[in-house]
Amino acid sequence: MMLHSVQYLRAMAALAVVLFHFRSLFVSAGGPSSVAGFFDWGHGGVPIFFVVAGFIMVWVTRLSQNPTVFVVSRFVRIYAGYLPIALVFMLYKRCSYGLEHWIPEGLDLWGSITLTGTNPSKLLIYPAWSLPFELFFYVCFAICLSAGARNFLAAGFGLVCCVVAAGGLLPKALTSVVMNPVNINFLLGVGTGVIVLYFGGARSGWRRLCGSSAAAFLAIGIVYSGPASVWLDVLGFGVGTAALLYLLAALELEGQIPPVAWLSALGDASYGIYLLHVPLLYVLQTLEIDAFIAYRLGPYALATFFLVLLCCLSVAYYRVVELPINRIFKRIVGRRRVTSAG
Repeated sequence: MMLHSVQYLRAMAALAVVLFHFRSLFVSAGGPSSVAGFFDWGHGGVPIFFVVAGFIMVWVTRLSQNPTVFVVSRFVRIYAGYLPIALVFMLYKRCSYGLEHWIPEGLDLWGSITLTGTNPSKLLIYPAWSLPFELFFYVCFAICLSAGARNFLAAGFGLVCCVVAAGGLLPKALTSVVMNPVNINFLLGVGTGVIVLYFGGARSGWRRLCGSSAAAFLAIGIVYSGPASVWLDVLGFGVGTAALLYLLAALELEGQIPPVAWLSALGDASYGIYLLHVPLLYVLQTLEIDAFIAYRLGPYALATFFLVLLCCLSVAYYRVVELPINRIFKRIVGRRRVTSAG
């Protein structure tokens, strides 16, 4: 059972990243920079995503899922959701201004397709820099799953020690992923998930502590962190999100957070929101649709149009592309289990 509150948080994290990237277009369309400044913290949506991902993996698997099925299903979800968007975007760019257009440091085509590139200035869809970290986390999580639920934490601790010890011996390309502090956000999510899984909700005193801690740490992230301050991101958005997740999960387990259909739909579509907003921004600008709307109706109308269109496209993409692929994979896994059992 997926927690509704986790879905809400995923949706908000995705939209935070979108608004962060939309700021410059909003200002160039005539919007006040003071309003755009409210979303300077939107880069924090990425560490929020990482913490939520760690929590979801614990909650969904209950630390007992087959590790091979787990890691293959996650890789299928990541690549099957990404590649159709990337390939269509490549085709559009190839037929318009060229693949290198809008790429500050030159396109890393191999890294963009295989999801091995971590430099956003070289990627076709620059937010995809975070996906190699997710893939690395899934592999590590699957290794820990293979130890069983009882030994999961011990396996995790041992794996972290091995990674830290071997980090300096790895090639530079791998070290940039394996030893990056952003991975701490995943660990924070896993830790929160384990606490909720084994201990459930919290007493009112602990909830107040979690609420105040979440507010304090998230405030640090919003006020002091930036795209280049990784450790402040971990402290502010990472720790703050972990505290908030624990609070939300505790409240929802007691039935105090109601389901909201449209927020759940945006949570399901959060991966699409995260990826699609870059191609959509590119199309709007190259076709000069943004200039037309801004000139006729103003920057706020442009922002509304962009966000509504993005959300609708992302929900449709989830239902037409992502969801059917995931269902097909589950059927294949189910048939193999039946065959092996027979």
